[in-house]
Amino acid sequence: MRFERATRIEWPARAIQGRDVIFGDRQGFAIEAFHEPEGPEWKGFGRLCMHVEGVRVGDIAEQHVSLHHAADRFRDLCSNADVLWDDAFTGLDPTAVFHLIEDALYGTPTGSLEEAIAGMHRFGRFDLLTGTGEHSDGYQSFVYRDQGGMLRLLYRLPDGMPQHACFDKAEVLAPAAAFVRWLEATAGLTSE
Repeated sequence: MRFERATRIEWPARAIQGRDVIFGDRQGFAIEAFHEPEGPEWKGFGRLCMHVEGVRVGDIAEQHVSLHHAADRFRDLCSNADVLWDDAFTGLDPTAVFHLIEDALYGTPTGSLEEAIAGMHRFGRFDLLTGTGEHSDGYQSFVYRDQGGMLRLLYRLPDGMPQHACFDKAEVLAPAAAFVRWLEATAGLTSE
């Protein structure tokens, strides 16, 4: 399958069906999406990945993935960026924060069922695109706001070590909000 050249657009703009659309800057933070409906029942399906400082996080070649769950996560990020802190992060470097979130959400529970559920509720808000579709299989991504107010994106590529990048909120939230608006317009959806 041949991919057409990616096009960077700013919202509002006319999304061009059948072409990759890039929200943001691949060398900073960007979301790359491709809407590929095969009929009215498949609106909102396509391809997706993030770019974090030039590193692709997700499999843009994975075809016909629902983009709805990712849009929900980005919508939540835009609404809750200012409260993405937990006192458990105090004194931890980003790699340790990654492991704390990963263990709480995806690790083997070490306590009671109630403690495991409480940990999932407490740290679930920091999950970004992990498990949101086939495009994220093998990838993990988390986000939190550090004590200086910057957003920290934590990610791991398949078979890789945890990585992180630090961004001003607007560098992440503007592309995230633009992606959500684009998907809503392209797929004929409305936000909840």
